[in-house]
Amino acid sequence: MITDQCISVTDLKRNASALIKSLKKEWSKVVFINNKPVAVLSDIEDFDVAIEWPFQFQFWDQWIDPKVILQHFDK
Repeated sequence: MITDQCISVTDLKRNASALIKSLKKEWSKVVFINNKPVAVLSDIEDFDVAIEWPFQFQFWDQWIDPKVILQHFDK
């Protein structure tokens, strides 16, 4: 692993926009917390993302209105 690919979560917090912009021309970044890798930042164009449109979440076989779910958690 190249050391330029390793960033700490603190670096990400301090300079997130510059790090995200650098992903287009550099390798993916590996985010470390307490010297342990926890995440990888990569440019979306490096992946084959297949999202069908319109995108919908389906949690149950029957359609349930999201307002009903939110009312349940408001109790």
